[in-house]
Amino acid sequence: VKVKFGFSSDIMPIDTNGYIFIGLIFIFIIIAIFSYNSYSMKKRIQVQKKINILFWMILSALIALFISDSLSIDHLLMLSAPLGILLSMNLLKIKSAIFPELIHLGIIILIFVLHFEILIL
Repeated sequence: VKVKFGFSSDIMPIDTNGYIFIGLIFIFIIIAIFSYNSYSMKKRIQVQKKINILFWMILSALIALFISDSLSIDHLLMLSAPLGILLSMNLLKIKSAIFPELIHLGIIILIFVLHFEILIL
């Protein structure tokens, strides 16, 4: 019986850049989980229920990751909508006007660096 540690991937190579990509996704998930109280504080019940649905979507994507034998684009698509909404709520809570713009610029630069493989680790 061959034991396989890790998981195979159809969408990214398992090298340093792939691990950085997976690490960023898990960091975003952790940020969203720890910001749960700020999402639901002083919100109506209907909004809290919708926020809870987003967290259930994240949980179902994580469960599907461990049930499946390989990581595919479907797993990332299951995470993209709830994480995008929840992380944008984090950016809206920042009081400074320039700081969210700098974060957005940094994300765009990171996307270009990863897409065009400018920085090879």
